[in-house]
Amino acid sequence: MSRAQKVQNDEQEVECRRFARSLALRFLLLALMFSAGCVHHRDPETSFDHARQTFRHGDLAGAAEEAEQGYIEFHGNGTEWAWKFRILEANVLVWQGKNDKALGLLVSEPLPPSMGELAIQRHRLEGLAHTSLHHFPDAEQQIVGAEQLCATSHYAPCDDVMLARGGLEMERGNFDGARLAFEQVLAAARADGNHFAEANALLSLGWSGLERERFDEALDWSDAAYKLATAIDAGHIAQTALGNEGWAYYKLGEPEKALTLFVDAAKRAHNIGAFTFEVTWLTTAGYVYLDAHEYAAAQKSYQQALDLARKTDRKEDVLDALVSLALVSERTGNLPQARDYADKTIALAPKEGNRLDVLYPMLVKGHVAARMHDTAQAEKTFREIEQDPKSHVFLRWEAEHSLAQLYEDDNKPDAADREYRAALTTFETARSSLQHEESSLPFPANASRIYDDYIHFLVSQGKTAEALQVADYDRGRTLAEGLGFLQKGTSFKPDPPRAQAIARKAGGAILFYWLGEKQSYLWAITAQKTNVFPLPAKSEIEPKAQRYRKALSEQQ
Repeated sequence: MSRAQKVQNDEQEVECRRFARSLALRFLLLALMFSAGCVHHRDPETSFDHARQTFRHGDLAGAAEEAEQGYIEFHGNGTEWAWKFRILEANVLVWQGKNDKALGLLVSEPLPPSMGELAIQRHRLEGLAHTSLHHFPDAEQQIVGAEQLCATSHYAPCDDVMLARGGLEMERGNFDGARLAFEQVLAAARADGNHFAEANALLSLGWSGLERERFDEALDWSDAAYKLATAIDAGHIAQTALGNEGWAYYKLGEPEKALTLFVDAAKRAHNIGAFTFEVTWLTTAGYVYLDAHEYAAAQKSYQQALDLARKTDRKEDVLDALVSLALVSERTGNLPQARDYADKTIALAPKEGNRLDVLYPMLVKGHVAARMHDTAQAEKTFREIEQDPKSHVFLRWEAEHSLAQLYEDDNKPDAADREYRAALTTFETARSSLQHEESSLPFPANASRIYDDYIHFLVSQGKTAEALQVADYDRGRTLAEGLGFLQKGTSFKPDPPRAQAIARKAGGAILFYWLGEKQSYLWAITAQKTNVFPLPAKSEIEPKAQRYRKALSEQQ
């Protein structure tokens, strides 16, 4: 290459570099102009509306980030915009269970609004945060402040204030008062066409139904909340409604359906950053594992719930996880640990809070005392739970069932028989309150252990005819109710024994089976006598029966 060519090439290369730098500079200027144009056209109202929609769609982490960015960018535009973004961010924090942070955020901004919607929202959110922290006097003060502002004129957030009032009454254990508040919100939301408030009210009514032990009613409300939340893309309401449906199915004796819903709800809660709800669904999933005797899975689920609960500041989550760990520890025979978890739960429970926070760990302590042969303490504990006016029906029949077993172990058969019948009467009374036939069918699964233990007790006492009578009553009642023939009663009243008369009329022997958790039985009934034969437990019989049925089907 000649010197002239080389110079020419060098000049061309320099020119290309100049052109590239010029082109890059133009792109940079264009980008800056575009960016400046975006900033120029970005306004607080558009930013706030987008952040609020992000929150309503269930993206809590995204909403928190947008609200914080909006505050940074627009708080200089005036006090009103500063408070709007602060209140939105606090709302997200409350849903995430970060109540202390929400309170800190609300007091960090100077010149708090004293009138209008922003003042109502500030009082409401502080009330919600204090409710979750079980600071009930502070919660009452803030909610009353919001209610007083709403009394002078109707603002949009006033429906939310009524929901907050209902939430406070729920945490206090005043479930009927809370239900009335939620019903008022539902009516107002429907009148105003406010679908988000309507979904929230439906969700809250489902919660109320669960706590009032109206489980079929809770299913209806929760399903309606889920459908509406899905339609309006309100992700955090949808996941809560799914979990509440799971809890209703669990209480109605359908653990498989419950577990599916709990797992789904936990995943959804995790994805949107609703950590306090994730804790709840982890805990409730553990209940299903516990009932299935999958103790390792239950303990893992409860421990995950406790670890996550301690990262939030919601005391209720910690209480639920601790009492659950106490229960699984008692079931696995680790009695000192069970008692320690129960004591920690009781110590954390607020004196003015929900009495159930104390009664559930008391039940565990009663079981520990019974297994450690401290009969007097166990009897005292179970009796206190049974007679407490705030006790759930489930707790009452569990306490009566525990008393029956205590008296049976203490060789007091008359007292044991009385308590078994009391427990089954409590259960049948609860069963009769169910409104939907499709809900009543699986509900007896809740009392299967009581029937099983009572039948075993009667057989051990030589009362084989009475044991058959009880087994037949349980099976016949479920069948008749499913066919719509049963008049619902409010007590446990088996019919007088007529087995031998039926066998005489049939002109042959009758075989009646009972599959029990610990022991199964076969009654052979003829016109002359009734004999009972012990069989292995249900867990041993069922696999053999399944293999036999499979073999028969393969031969066909």
